[in-house]
Amino acid sequence: MDRNSHSRNGKSPISSSNNLGDQKELNQHDYIFSLERVQQQIPIPQNFPPKEQSLLQMFNAELFTTEYLIEYLYKKFETPGVHEYLVNKLYAVPHYEMDFYISFIVYLVITRPSVYLEQFLASLSQQNLSFYLKMLWILQAYSDSCKLKSFKGWQERMEKLERLIEMGMVNSAVNNDLLMQAQKENITEEETQLILEKFKDKEHRSNYNSTLNKFISNIIKISIYLKQYQENERKQRLREYIEKLNNFLHQNRINQKGIIYFQGILIPFSKQQGEVFHSNLVVNIVEDEFMCFNTKKRAPYKIVFETVDMDEMKEHMYYFEKLNRKNSVESDEMEELQQVKADKIDEVDKEKFRGLAKWAEIMKKEEQSKQKKSIIQKLLNVQKNDNIEVEHYTIHKLDTLVLQVQQGTLRNSSPKKVHQVVKQTSMDPDRLQKFEANIKVFNKNFPQKQNVNRRNSLATICYNPVHIEGAKIKQRRKSIRDLKIKDAIDLFRFLKQNYQNKYQFINKIYKYLHYDVIEQTVYTQNPDQDLKEIQFPRVFGPWGELWEDKQQVIKEQSPFRILKSYKLRPFIIKGGDDLRQELLIMQLIQKFHEIFKQGGVPLYLRPYEIIVASESSGFIEFLPNTLSIDALKKKYPKFTNLYEFYRRTFNDYFEEAQKNFIESLAGYSLICYLLQIKDRHNGNILIDNQGHIIHIDFGFTLSIAPGGIKFETAHFKLTNEYVALMGGRNSDQFGYYKSLLVRAFIEIKKHVNTICNLVQIMCDQSNLPCFDEFDMIQFRGRFKENFTDKEFIDYVDELIKGSCDKWSTNQYDKFQLMQNGILP
Repeated sequence: MDRNSHSRNGKSPISSSNNLGDQKELNQHDYIFSLERVQQQIPIPQNFPPKEQSLLQMFNAELFTTEYLIEYLYKKFETPGVHEYLVNKLYAVPHYEMDFYISFIVYLVITRPSVYLEQFLASLSQQNLSFYLKMLWILQAYSDSCKLKSFKGWQERMEKLERLIEMGMVNSAVNNDLLMQAQKENITEEETQLILEKFKDKEHRSNYNSTLNKFISNIIKISIYLKQYQENERKQRLREYIEKLNNFLHQNRINQKGIIYFQGILIPFSKQQGEVFHSNLVVNIVEDEFMCFNTKKRAPYKIVFETVDMDEMKEHMYYFEKLNRKNSVESDEMEELQQVKADKIDEVDKEKFRGLAKWAEIMKKEEQSKQKKSIIQKLLNVQKNDNIEVEHYTIHKLDTLVLQVQQGTLRNSSPKKVHQVVKQTSMDPDRLQKFEANIKVFNKNFPQKQNVNRRNSLATICYNPVHIEGAKIKQRRKSIRDLKIKDAIDLFRFLKQNYQNKYQFINKIYKYLHYDVIEQTVYTQNPDQDLKEIQFPRVFGPWGELWEDKQQVIKEQSPFRILKSYKLRPFIIKGGDDLRQELLIMQLIQKFHEIFKQGGVPLYLRPYEIIVASESSGFIEFLPNTLSIDALKKKYPKFTNLYEFYRRTFNDYFEEAQKNFIESLAGYSLICYLLQIKDRHNGNILIDNQGHIIHIDFGFTLSIAPGGIKFETAHFKLTNEYVALMGGRNSDQFGYYKSLLVRAFIEIKKHVNTICNLVQIMCDQSNLPCFDEFDMIQFRGRFKENFTDKEFIDYVDELIKGSCDKWSTNQYDKFQLMQNGILP
């Protein structure tokens, strides 16, 4: 499980004397291989057919990519000698490539027995926990959809293969070399200790497998259980479930101290090419970032996983062991609290103070018993007193109020008047309390000179001629409305530099106000922007808060942020949904995406991760910064059409957003035609905050349509609204759209065999609905691989003519409006 490994790092286990037809029983230790690097020259099996010798030159050529390897593995599966040789080459495939092809290889083993491929899968599960899980889930899910399941002995073979994969994972620490070493007569104490540790590791892996299965089972069952509750109850129930899941993770870390496997739950998220870390260990679920989706039949839900790399986590075990102690307080935080207010801390139970915000709230309550309620306190109670809904606040509006209170200009103001001032703002109530508390604590710890009558709020210190413990900050007087981002950042930099004894305290306030994230984002782009204009997290159009900003805020609050591999992964959990067809289509979309990228064709596709956990459950990556066209039309006031929406929303960036729309529309037009993706209503088509169009939900594809009726006769969805956004049929932008389709067809022509081969593998012996009436000849025919460039131009014109403002497309949108309320 070396994160820096980019090869299979295993010796080829296949000897030259093996025969494909010999399906003999193998000893379990025959599946345990040393982790030496595969030699470039793979031994040629003795039974390699002489008539196939010409293939060897091609197999060893540099241009013989993994795509070709999988293609010929399928084509030559029944050819002894060639089959062994190609399986041997699998051991040298980089992990990031194998991650994509693993489901195809597992399905090959499901439909066609091969001792050699079974050995290969066992070696993968030995080396990599993520591969083990992915293979096991694919095996369990797809074996249930195979036509061969009724054959005698087939089910026993699947169960044996499942045990083999699991045994490879559990026994990976105890290989043949270790067993031979244990049988030595003169074994040293050091060697004995190592052997004992390896056997303990085997036991830990076995126990962890049970723990992992329990967690995954529960997280999927939640989707089913939520359906039992009324829609207005589901949010609270889901919050309770998430708290229980996090408690489960926390208790595992405490009860299994020092054992790396139990520091989280591994989910086989993919590792992309070039990534140093494999961040797939779930260590926490963000408790404030979840969403319930209310459908007619099921209740899928969205949660956000915090994930890290297991190997990196292992390097920081000591730190997290300290963190995991029950009811413990970090020593540096306790020292900080004692330093700020030692006299108060000593008078009460220190266990009450688990952070600066908590401490500040307690201090605030103590002062309330001695002082009159401030105007801010009245503001917080305005809803109770005046039955007026208090909207959110911003830092800058609140600070203006604090300044006015200190100046005495609002002492006699009524709650309603204050409400009118704050009504325009947008701060979360929790952040408001933290901010108010931090203002008070700041002014207590940085008092001005006694000869200055008026106290100063945190933000106005930037411009007021006050002295903090003798240090003059600014010489001139300005209004808070004149503050710039750089002024606030410079203030905090000055304080951190000149008051080292209170550095941690200052830094806490800095982070509570999100100035750390503002400094990393807004400040670097425009330091002279007015402070009052900053709304953080930033909001853009109907999409709301930017996911990039929200990630920063969540990360700053996480104890796992110290790890370089830290990632936030938003996923939709589905129980009772078959995702196997969707997985296949997404894999094909990913392959198209790679083809366009390598060929330099600027089509946009957004592959997202789908993990099949069983035949009726799985995980789908949630796409942030997106809204369906249906939701967008309902949410955006006075929506008329996409062109006007883009003009008003993207404003100066309209042309860039329009270009993004065209390049993504071309990409999905092509995909929808080639893969015959149907059910293209506006609930299944998203637009992101950069203007791209993104298709989701691929339950009807290849050969099936909603209701079994192929009503959507257009090659792809191309409405008049889309055409208008591109500038009309005679515009240069529409010409650009057509040219992209032509270039894409020409590029894909080079990879038709790869695409068709992947579909053919998953089609064999499959009971999946998308293959009920599937015709490979028709499928391949849509690629027009024999066309010239000129013929592709005419071909694209025909496809556009048969799709643009198609009657059936418009009628299907109207049907969805009447049936499901989805806007056309």
